This record gives sequence, C-alpha cells and structure tokens, in this order.
Amino acid sequence: RVHHDPARVWRSLIVDQSPEPALANIQVATLNFHFAQNYGAVLQAIALQDRLESLGAEVRVIDYRPPGHSQHYAPLPNPVLSAVWKFRGATATGASVSSAAKQALARAIRSVLLWKTQGQRRSQARRFESYRSRHFEMTRRYKSMRQLRATPPEADVYVVGSDQVWNPTNMGGIDPAYFLSFGAAHVVRAGYAVSTPQLDPARHQRALASLVPPIDHLSLREPHLMAPLSKLATTPVQLVPDPVMLMTASDFQKYSDEASVPRRPYLLLYAVNTHSTRASLIRLVNHLRASLSVEVVDVSLEPAAWPFPVTRPVDLTPGTFLSYISEARFVVSNSFHATAFSLLYQRDFAVVSAPGTGGRMSELLTRVRLTERIVSEQTDLSAFDTPIDYRDVEIHLTEMRSRGMSFLHTVVDESENRRRKCVVR
Repeated sequence: RVHHDPARVWRSLIVDQSPEPALANIQVATLNFHFAQNYGAVLQAIALQDRLESLGAEVRVIDYRPPGHSQHYAPLPNPVLSAVWKFRGATATGASVSSAAKQALARAIRSVLLWKTQGQRRSQARRFESYRSRHFEMTRRYKSMRQLRATPPEADVYVVGSDQVWNPTNMGGIDPAYFLSFGAAHVVRAGYAVSTPQLDPARHQRALASLVPPIDHLSLREPHLMAPLSKLATTPVQLVPDPVMLMTASDFQKYSDEASVPRRPYLLLYAVNTHSTRASLIRLVNHLRASLSVEVVDVSLEPAAWPFPVTRPVDLTPGTFLSYISEARFVVSNSFHATAFSLLYQRDFAVVSAPGTGGRMSELLTRVRLTERIVSEQTDLSAFDTPIDYRDVEIHLTEMRSRGMSFLHTVVDESENRRRKCVVR
C-alpha cells in the first residue's frame, strides 16, 4: 500500500490532472545555456521546450552564445578572452583585483592546456551540435546584447531559464540578455526556475532594480533569494523545479540515443570539476565496486584519472547519457542533473556535493525526502547498499511537476489574453 493518508490520496489525484492545452500558435522563444557541452544544460533546455509545446506553444531556442562564456566549451579556447571573462566574473562577485587577476591567469593557463585535447573536444562539440540540430528549432545566431536589441526574435513570450543564467561568475558580470532586456514591450517575459548562485542582491542592487521589474512572471529553482527578489518583482516570485523534473523517464525516451550499454551490471560515474570531491568519490566508488560487484562506466566529459578501472564510452551525447543512466545499477556523481535524472529513472544513487553546489543538491533532495543520499566524510557507506524505496518519492515528484506546469500555463495564458485584447482593439 502506497497511500495511507486520505489527504495525500486527494492531493495526488489533483496534481495528476494535466492542464488543458493552450490555444495554438502562441510563439515562445526560450533563452538558456543550450550551447553548453554539458548534459544537464542541453536536457533542461529540451525539457522546457517540450513542456511548453505540450501546452500548445510553438517554441524556438534563442541561439545566444556570449563569446566569453562560449570559450569554456571551445575546442581551441582563446586564453586572453577566457582570462578577461574570468576576471570580470570574479570582480562582479566581490573578489579583489589581485584575487581576480590570479583567477584570470589560472583560467588562461587552463585554456592553453586544453589545446592538447582539441581533437577530442572538437569531436565532442560536433556530437553535441548534431544532437542540438535534431532536437531544437533555433533562431539566428546572436553574439551580443546589441545584436539582440537590434533584431530581437519575434515571439509572444520570452522565457529565460533554467540553469545558472543569473550567475555573475559564469556570465562575466550581470548580462542583461538573460533578464530578457530586448524585444517589443507587448512580449510576455518570464523566468523559469532561474538558479541564482553567486548573485548578491546588495552588490547588484542598481542593476537588479532596473532588470527584474520588467519580467512579468518570475520563478526560482532554489529559495535563498526569494525574499530580496520578491521586493523587486511585480508579481509573486514562485519556487518551481528544474525543467527536467517536469518530465518523466518515459517522456525522455524520444530524446535518448542508442548507446553501447554494458551487459553486466555497472556503476555510472559522472563527475564535474573533481578537485574538491575527488577523495570522497574514490572512497564511495571503491566501496560500491566491492559491495555490488559492478564495473565502472565513466561518462564524465572531462574525465579524470582514477585509481580503479573504468570504461569510457566514445559515443557521448545528452541522448546516450540518458541511456547510460536508465540502465545503471547505481549512479555516483557530484552533479545536480545526474542526481535529477537518477530520481526520474528511479536509480539507486549517491551524490558528493562540491563547494558552491551543495545547496542545489540539498534543496532538490530535501523536496523528495532523500537527503541521506548526500555523501560526507562521516557518512557510513554501507547505508547505500540498501535500495531506494521510490513510492513516496514519486508522490513528491508529481507535486513538483504540477507546480512547475501551473507556472508555465499561467505564462502562456497571459500571452493569450494579451492577444485577445489586441484583436478586440
């Protein structure tokens, strides 16, 4: 028996009701990090597009690729441009000039070192671009805010999000493009599940005071900045899940690619920026290799050297990432989206939080009552030998899904109402 509480049964019945499709021909343009060589960035953009289409909208992705941010994924990154971008991002978040200069120098050196792997990175970029071309309808390419304002995408609705689109560190400061500061006044503007790490409302008060109010509907993925942003927003700020949580594993089936999945049980390892989490990841993987008798498949896009044998697939795309997760016996990661997809595919998993990312992991796992899946130095690893009971988790996921879809439906409804008023006039 899953449901014991009548109130819970009633709530689950309510949230299972899918909203009626909106009127056809609503044109929506989304803005996010679709261009990143990162599974989560691409798949959350796909999820947002898919759910808006489920409401009857026609969706295009605004192909905005800021030069500095794009350098992070370039096969042959420009060390000067990368350093300037890093310096701007560091100073925008309060770093001293000397500290920012050191960070910029480190980024320049890293960019040069990446030239050694340009062949691998070029191949990876081609695979990701091919995947994007199959699943996105994109606008023309934009490289600057000036271009966006000169010839803005035509749409009834602009939606920015999800991901860290308001993170000054990533964006070289505050980028007005990701606040939708372009286009005609009649366009409905919305922020969906915007993630705001490193954004300091006090430090950026002047910029936010002019950039936030024009957004008609704002929602955040994490709650820590709801209070200060609510003071600037013209409508109530809502808390909604990441776009991928709006879909189910079966919904993602059409976005999966065929992969060379091992026949034997395997542990899927996906690690990003491993320096601060390396020791905990090694300890955890070694325990699970022994307790579960599994091999290790590493789908990290910048793989590290590990003190245990791993299999590294060569066919990695966001679609094959879905396939590898769906068949994994266990998932180990320090990634928000690997955690999210582990939940959707009902995989046993454990997550090691890196500094600056723990809040995102903790917030998600708190909502589904699985914070015990976060690994710390004091964690008794034998706890992960017991499978996750997903019955109650699914109830929480359904509630989250309903909340997010309700927000998107409100956004599309407002656009329809504005169009009706124009017709009447």
